[in-house]
Amino acid sequence: MPNRSRFIWFKLFIWSQMVLLISTLTLGTVYNAGLATNNVQLASLIEYPAFESATLFLNLVLTFAVLVVFIRVLIIVRSKISKPQIDLELRQRLFNVGTQVK
Repeated sequence: MPNRSRFIWFKLFIWSQMVLLISTLTLGTVYNAGLATNNVQLASLIEYPAFESATLFLNLVLTFAVLVVFIRVLIIVRSKISKPQIDLELRQRLFNVGTQVK
């Protein structure tokens, strides 16, 4: 996957996390206010427990996806950093083999 599409997916995950968090906080506040004022109609319209479980599931899935992407980025960065060291060792070995052949 090209870097541009990875960045787009990462932004999509972050924004969806923010939307889920804000919607959970706002709907939860409305639900609690409806229960506190005995407004059964408002509380029954929201059906917060079902929404909460679906939101929790989506939140866990998106968090896992973000962690996987983050770990992959770390692995790629680590391999890019350690690669020159391997190339240097390979050059030294080839140079040593070349001098032994002479």
